Formats: sequence, C-alpha cells, structure tokens
Amino acid sequence: MNLKISYLCLWFVIGFNNASFSQSIDINQSGQQTFTIVENFQTLQGEQLSKDVRYRNLEDVKSLLNQSGEIAIKLCINRKGIVTYVEFLGIESSIKDKVLIRKFLQAAKNYTFRPKHAGNKEECFRLVFSII
Repeated sequence: MNLKISYLCLWFVIGFNNASFSQSIDINQSGQQTFTIVENFQTLQGEQLSKDVRYRNLEDVKSLLNQSGEIAIKLCINRKGIVTYVEFLGIESSIKDKVLIRKFLQAAKNYTFRPKHAGNKEECFRLVFSII
C-alpha cells in the first residue's frame, strides 16, 4: 500500500476566529481513494472558534478511512492545554463505525493545545472531524 500525506493549514479571521486544518491522505489500494480530514472547532453552542493546536497525530486513523462523513467529539482541556475529557457525540455524527470512532477519540485525547494562564480551569468545546 502506498501512502502520500500532504498538510495544509488555513487560518481565517472573520468576526469570530475560525480555524480549519486540512490533512489530505491518498491511499492507493485496488483503486485510488483520497480522503481529506477537516477539523472544525466550535463552542458547544455551535459558534466557530480558533484553537492553537500544538500537537496532533492522525496516523492511526488513516488506514481505517473508508467512508465520508462526520465524527463529532466533545473535548475539554485544562489551562495547561492538556485534554482532560473526550466524549463521542453520536447524534451529531454521521459515521457510526465503532473502530473508526474509537481511533478518532484516541487521537483527540492526545491533542495538546497552547497553554492559557487566565480564564476557566477547564474549557470544553466541540471538535468535528469532516471526512471528505
């Protein structure tokens, strides 16, 4: 199996801070399949927000990508930028593959964010992975 990975990071500022990270993964098996993972950070009320991700690793999910759709996760981080809680939001997700969901939950749990010294001790938000 041949894999080609390319990264594109886009930052937009329109009203609220919007951030999206696009990771394109080309998988060459019997035919060529291309999947793009787009992260969307939102408040729990659905407003877009910007998150300064210091570390992400989606290597474990790339071999399982076989469908398009969305996986929504509730994610909480502490002031140090460490993930303290992850929860699958099934009602907001179109993908129901339990193995793929588990891998995305594990990937989200391993994210780290820029530390924040002021504000709440814990901040929770929605992270939606759109697989297209």
